[in-house]
Amino acid sequence: MRSQLHKFLDDLYQPQLFDDFGPNGLQIEGKETIERIAVAVTASKSAIEESCSWNADALIVHHGLFWNGAQNLIVGRFLERVRPLVLREVSLFGYHLPMDGHTTIGNCWGAAIDLGLQELTQLRLSMKERTPVAVKGKFSAPVSLDKLVDQISSYYSSSLRVALPSGVQSVQVVGICSGGSHRAFESAVEEGVDLFISGTGDEPQWHVARESGKVFVSAGHFATERVGPLKLVDKLRKEFPSISVKFFDEQNPF
Repeated sequence: MRSQLHKFLDDLYQPQLFDDFGPNGLQIEGKETIERIAVAVTASKSAIEESCSWNADALIVHHGLFWNGAQNLIVGRFLERVRPLVLREVSLFGYHLPMDGHTTIGNCWGAAIDLGLQELTQLRLSMKERTPVAVKGKFSAPVSLDKLVDQISSYYSSSLRVALPSGVQSVQVVGICSGGSHRAFESAVEEGVDLFISGTGDEPQWHVARESGKVFVSAGHFATERVGPLKLVDKLRKEFPSISVKFFDEQNPF
């Protein structure tokens, strides 16, 4: 079953299409038999401990354990984090950019579909991207900016930071790139968006918004990356009806 799950996830997310910051797929190999699958945004100590307490046989996350450039020696706090997975033979699967960019259940595209955007296309934010993860779409007609901001806040269940240029009352073309994508705002503006949703934000985006006349929305790194894992839970339940699947949430405001 572990091998079957691994194949299903690789076929679903197509990690070979992405140049990522770390390995995608199976990161810790556990037992072959899987009866319970836990899903979380991050392979944090709390998510791992809660999954193990629930007797999960596998844990699937967006943010895995290993990243390019990081020297992950299995010592100290890192050892304390991974120890329960190893001792209980729980498999850990991580899919980073592939979970952002999936065109139906990804963090970006899934949100675009749920928010009602149409004519969805890949939004290329860097020439270095082999497969863009961001998405651009439009509403059939301009929508009230105030109502859309409220809709975005409700959808992500998060407090927003919004850079509003003066005089903008409505928007139609929206770009979405979850997580730490705020530096791509200028590229999104060049691609014709009226409003750009990112997970994170920083001081320069305020000025870019005011100078470009485009709206920048920071909805939270964690909040914008709950979308894909939650949609994966639904897909796993349909694909493997005999297996218990549970999402483990965290109260992360960032």
